[in-house]
Amino acid sequence: MLPVLWGVSLIVFTAIRLVPGDVIMAKMQGEFSAKPEQLERMRAELGLDVPGYVQYFRWIGGVVRGDFGVSMNTFRPVLSEIISRVPITAELAIISLLFAIVIAIPIGVASAVYQDTWIDYAGRLLAMLTLSVPSFVIASALILFPSIWWGYFPPMGLAPLTSRPLENLQQVLPATVALGAILAGQVMRLTRSSVLEVLRSDFVRTARAKGLSGLAVISGHVLRASLIPVVTLIGSDFGRLLGGTVVIETIFAFPGMGLLTLTSIQLRDYTQLQGNVLFIAAVFVLFNLLVDLLYGVLDPRIRYS
Repeated sequence: MLPVLWGVSLIVFTAIRLVPGDVIMAKMQGEFSAKPEQLERMRAELGLDVPGYVQYFRWIGGVVRGDFGVSMNTFRPVLSEIISRVPITAELAIISLLFAIVIAIPIGVASAVYQDTWIDYAGRLLAMLTLSVPSFVIASALILFPSIWWGYFPPMGLAPLTSRPLENLQQVLPATVALGAILAGQVMRLTRSSVLEVLRSDFVRTARAKGLSGLAVISGHVLRASLIPVVTLIGSDFGRLLGGTVVIETIFAFPGMGLLTLTSIQLRDYTQLQGNVLFIAAVFVLFNLLVDLLYGVLDPRIRYS
């Protein structure tokens, strides 16, 4: 995990500085009153007057100590900004993940059990459709078509979950569908192929020979054995869901990590962007670790020393 996070820190630190301009020029866009010496003084105050490698070691040294620095735009601690935005992004990602799992796994199992029937064809068609349409197109359609057909405009922003749960659910549902649709299509296809493979196994034939019902074979033997690749996909794609919130939160005006990251890119807020990407990467590798540990729970043949 640590080498991966270190590599992410190097990439994001370098990539944002390849974009023309800096945070000072972004703030001064359209203003011509600042003199060159004033701009240099502002850069010195933000620590941008030293070579890049010095800036990197200052920043990464602070990260090791738990100090992600101060936002160059709001001058608030980066970690405080992240903590204030994480609940919104986590809610959107978790509900999208649950939506994908609840929809995709039953359809994938049904497609495998009823292979080459209309149920299988319908499930495969739905999977292909969700995989073929980008999430921002689905999000735009969920806003555009209801407003044209029924005069309904989905409310923008996000109400607090604790104080206004029904309004929060109404606002987050379209974003959940848009964000979780692609993952649902992937899970459908992988579940179908994994279940088909397990159905041909010897232990399944043995279970049927013992007189177990079809439902008992599927729920007690097939499903558990076929979930390992599905769990791998879900665990790795949860990190992609966090990354996908950048577009979805911008479309639906959710003040979460995604919108904060986009704003940081536009304003060249180096420290905030670096902290955001490093935090998302940490969540991603942590979920991969949890998925590895979960293998031993799903399949008793797997043991970790």
